[in-house]
Amino acid sequence: MKFLVFGEIIWDLYPDKKCIGGAPFNFAAYTAGAGVETHLLSAVGQDPLGDRALEYVREYGVRSDLILRSSRPTGSCQVTLNESGVPTYTLVENTAYDAILVGPGATETDFDLLYFGTLAQRSRENNEGLRKLLAAGNCREVFCDLNLRTPFYNEESVRLCLSHATVVKISREELAETMRLGLGALLWEPEAAVKALAAAYPNLKIIAITLDKDGAMAYDARTGEIFRHGPERVKVASTVGAGDSFSAAFTVSLLRGETVEKALDAGVYLSSQVVAVPEAILRRS
Repeated sequence: MKFLVFGEIIWDLYPDKKCIGGAPFNFAAYTAGAGVETHLLSAVGQDPLGDRALEYVREYGVRSDLILRSSRPTGSCQVTLNESGVPTYTLVENTAYDAILVGPGATETDFDLLYFGTLAQRSRENNEGLRKLLAAGNCREVFCDLNLRTPFYNEESVRLCLSHATVVKISREELAETMRLGLGALLWEPEAAVKALAAAYPNLKIIAITLDKDGAMAYDARTGEIFRHGPERVKVASTVGAGDSFSAAFTVSLLRGETVEKALDAGVYLSSQVVAVPEAILRRS
């Protein structure tokens, strides 16, 4: 399998450390670790953080041929954690990943899956590049993790995700905004929401909702079935990267031909392992 991952590489800056991150990077690291040929379409600065980011990209087995070295600084984000380990993000603007170059390597190669979210759409350059990529039609499936980060999303970016994705992942805390911007509706219960989204966006085949401490659910719009998986019982150290690991395990399982139910099991299991450690990406043994 071959995946194309569009979006940000960001250094998460904690008071006492720096960690490589960004939802697309985390997703790419996990899919590459699962044996998928994963190309990250992104940009980093010509600075020490950019140099180190590329080292991590290669260390995790992610293909770096589509990563631009930019005159802008490498993306960064100030991260604080509350006593429950839930992160708050303060994202720096006008960074390298706000001007990703979408060239022939991305538009003229066939991929099994294209991944993107809303954050990288905050710039005009990326919005245009992403639309060019979607118009190329060279990706068999399109997976969107909305990954809403205030104030870097709007109705346009949410609807772009919903109108092009074949598989989408939404967290429970994002569901109200997704319904408001995607359908002009008030918050619905997850079961009703997934059916309404599928009816409004017929391109959607599968909708996954992560439910934090309650596990996750998935709706197969092709059959009308809803699947649920309760949480794995672990002591939470940090939720950073949990959603990205879920997305990676879920999509890899689906594209390997597993059922939606088994893919949901895989996503919940991997994300439960991630929340048990401080890092966003599990260390390789």
